[in-house]
Amino acid sequence: MVEELTQKEAEDLIGMKKKFFNRDKLVLNEPFDMMIELISENKEEKFILDLRQGSINLTKIRYQKRYEVTIPLVRYDSRGVHQNPPEAGGEIIKGPHLHIYREGFSDKVATSAEGFDNPNDVMASLSKFCELFNIEKIKFEQQKSPRSFE
Repeated sequence: MVEELTQKEAEDLIGMKKKFFNRDKLVLNEPFDMMIELISENKEEKFILDLRQGSINLTKIRYQKRYEVTIPLVRYDSRGVHQNPPEAGGEIIKGPHLHIYREGFSDKVATSAEGFDNPNDVMASLSKFCELFNIEKIKFEQQKSPRSFE
């Protein structure tokens, strides 16, 4: 069972500065599916950064930051349609969207992903995700698949 956080606890964790654990660069090979450890600047809190790219549709990407392995704090989806729970307004979000922890709903509520100008650009969207959620800047490299049409 997923532990429940208060809204204040979640906001504090989201706002906390995070560093990559034992990394100075990150190489993404298409398609990618990685779990990367993050640690708070004060070294007291641990997080996991999930990075996934669709194997059939390389423009479908998902970035997620979790706390203590099981608690999703934030998630970015570059594609798809999401319907918020009826108790949270039931809004339908089409295209790129962000899920940000909300007490009582976990990560089940989404909003439009403002500021993600090109959701198909893996590096730009990952950089924006890290910037928004206080993850340190490191060098990102992308190894393109031979199937890539860019």
